[in-house]
Amino acid sequence: MEKPISYLLPGYREDKRMFETGASVFYAAFDMEEKKPVVIRRTSSFFFEKAGAEAFKREYALLCSLKIKGLISPLRLELTDFGPVMICRPFSGRLMTDVIRSIHMYG
Repeated sequence: MEKPISYLLPGYREDKRMFETGASVFYAAFDMEEKKPVVIRRTSSFFFEKAGAEAFKREYALLCSLKIKGLISPLRLELTDFGPVMICRPFSGRLMTDVIRSIHMYG
């Protein structure tokens, strides 16, 4: 059984599991301290490898540097016993993989 977000990250309340990609799980959540909604993204496996964690950190840095409207926007990166977790602004846009796919399809 999957652990709730509050177990991984005290101070956050999980509202619902939004969706899962091959590598990540996204949750609608609430930051209890800042009293605002957030999206939490974690690796899809609780048994992460160091290389996977490093790739997640690089992706976080890349997403922080991009300013593309509608793309997920990270607020901070938390390192937990279960791997890295991104705290992001709520979004209704597209995932970066979808943006890259559309660039390759339409140039």
